[in-house]
Amino acid sequence: MSTLGFTGTQVGPTFEQFKSFCQLLRRLVKHGYREFHHGDCIGADAVAALEATRLGMRLVSHPCNIVSKRAFTPACEIRPVYPPLVRNRHIVNESNVIITMPRGKEVLRGSGTWATIRYARKRQVPVIIVWPCGRIEAERLPDAIRMEV
Repeated sequence: MSTLGFTGTQVGPTFEQFKSFCQLLRRLVKHGYREFHHGDCIGADAVAALEATRLGMRLVSHPCNIVSKRAFTPACEIRPVYPPLVRNRHIVNESNVIITMPRGKEVLRGSGTWATIRYARKRQVPVIIVWPCGRIEAERLPDAIRMEV
């Protein structure tokens, strides 16, 4: 089963970001991606998980140890609780592709989303960035999927 990992801003996506994410997710499901790993955080994780559920994906939650940041979205499986950056590495390690929805264009130090992007790049896991304006940027995707993105 092909697995998608997800990370995004806690303030939640912009309308354009969410619209592009939904279109992207539908295309990836058509390409056989059936499992969705996310951090169960408030904001982008929560809305992305709900859309993945709506599309019939199997959800795997990787909660962090900061209870006030948890969204408590329903999941088929809940992984052990870890600090946010450790949890994000687990998501990358279990995914074939990582979808990200950062808050802004600049690479922010201290941002869990950007730390996850850097880690995925280091591990050479394909990364898809859905920017706040809705533009999608893909790195290292297989050709068949790249044509769809």
